[in-house]
Amino acid sequence: MKATTAPGLRARVGPSPDPIPHAIHSRWTVHAPWMLTLVGLGTATWGLGPHDLGLLACGAALMAVAVAASRGWVRTTCHAAHLGGGVIVLTVFRSPAEAGGFMLAAGTVVVGAMIARACALRLRSGVAPLAGRLPWRFQASFRAMTRSFGLAGLALGASLAFFGPDPLLRVVGVAMFPLALRSCIGHLLARKTTRVIWCLALAVHITILASFVPRYGAMVAAWALVVTETVLFAGQALLVARRTGVAPLPPLQLAAFCCAALLIVLLTIPNSADWLLLSGIALGIAAGAFFRPRKQG
Repeated sequence: MKATTAPGLRARVGPSPDPIPHAIHSRWTVHAPWMLTLVGLGTATWGLGPHDLGLLACGAALMAVAVAASRGWVRTTCHAAHLGGGVIVLTVFRSPAEAGGFMLAAGTVVVGAMIARACALRLRSGVAPLAGRLPWRFQASFRAMTRSFGLAGLALGASLAFFGPDPLLRVVGVAMFPLALRSCIGHLLARKTTRVIWCLALAVHITILASFVPRYGAMVAAWALVVTETVLFAGQALLVARRTGVAPLPPLQLAAFCCAALLIVLLTIPNSADWLLLSGIALGIAAGAFFRPRKQG
C-alpha cells in the first residue's frame, strides 16, 4: 500500500541546526582551573628566588605541553605552548633568573585567560543555541556579551598598564583586551573548528620568540603574548562572522574599542605622561555613550 499525501499540504520547516554547538559545564569544572592556578602561583612565588622560580615555571610549562601532546589534544597543546613558550625560551636561551622575572607577567595572562574562560562558558549555553534557531536574538545577545567582555578587558588592561609595578606586567596588560574578546568568541566554537587558528597563532608566537627573545629578552616575550592574542581574536572573530553572518561588534564600536586599546599601548611606553590614562578613559566613555545601540520606537 502506497502512502499518499493530501494535495496542497507541505512539511513544516523546523528550526535549522545550530551552526555553533554548545555544551553544559558544571560550576566546579568551570572555576576550578583558574582557582587552582591562582593558588599555585601564590604558593610558588612564596620564598623562591628568580632562578628557582624560573626553573619551576619552565618545568611546569614543559609538563603542560607534554601532557596535552601525549593525549593528542591539538588545541590544548597549542594553548599550553602559547602560555608557557616565553618561559621555556627564556630559560633555555637567556637564564632561569630572567624566566623567573617573566613568570609574574606570564602568570597574569594565564589567570586572566582562565577567568575569562570561566565567564564565557557560563554564558555560552544561553547564547550559542540562538545562532541556528533565533538568529535575530543571537546577534543582540552575542554583541552584548562581546561588548561586556571588551569593556572588562579594557578596564583590566588600563589598570595593569598604569598601576603595574613591573614593565613586563604593564606590557601584558595590553593583551587583556584581545584575550577577553577571543575568550568569549572562541568558546562559542567547537575545538576542531579553531585548530587551524590556534596552530597559526602558535606559529607566529614561536617565530617571534625564536627570532628576538635570545637577543632582546623578556620584553619581546611579553609583546609576543600581545601579538598572539590579537591574532587569535581576529581569526576567531572572522570565523564566527563567516559561520553566522554576525560580526562581534558594529564597525564604529569596534573602532572605538581599538582606539582605547591603542591608548593603553601608549601607557606602556617609558616616560609617557599620566594624562594618557585619563584621555583613554574619557575617550572610552564618550565612544561608548555615542555608539551605544538605542532602542527603536
